[in-house]
Amino acid sequence: MVCHQCGFLSGYSTFALSDQTWSSAGTNPSSGRCTQTETSLLCHVSMSSCMNCVCSLEGEVRQIDASLESLKQKLSEARSSLSHLEESRMALEKDINCKTNSLFIEREKCMIHRKRYPTLSVLSGY
Repeated sequence: MVCHQCGFLSGYSTFALSDQTWSSAGTNPSSGRCTQTETSLLCHVSMSSCMNCVCSLEGEVRQIDASLESLKQKLSEARSSLSHLEESRMALEKDINCKTNSLFIEREKCMIHRKRYPTLSVLSGY
C-alpha cells in the first residue's frame, strides 16, 4: 500500500491488521477491493508510521549533533593540550642542550686547566 501523501510503501501486516479485521469489515485485502474508509485508515496509519519514523530520525539527528559538538570540544581540548606539551618539550630540549653544552665546556675547556693545579692533599702538606 502506498500513501498518497508521503509515498510510504508498506504491506498490510505492517499495520497489524489481520484478515479477521478485514473480514469483519466485509472485505479481504487479498481481494484488492477496499472501500474508501479502509484506504483512508491505511493511509492514516501509514502517515502515522511516517511521522514516527520522522520523529525517530529527528531524534537521531539531534543525538548525532550533540555527539559532534562533544567531539569538537574534545578535539579543541586535545589540540590545546598538544600545544602545551609541544611548548614544554621545546623548553626541556632547550634546557638539555644548555646543560649538554655546559658539560662539554666543563670537560673540554676547564678540566685541562684543573689538571695543572696541585691536589688538595699536596696543598695541605701531606
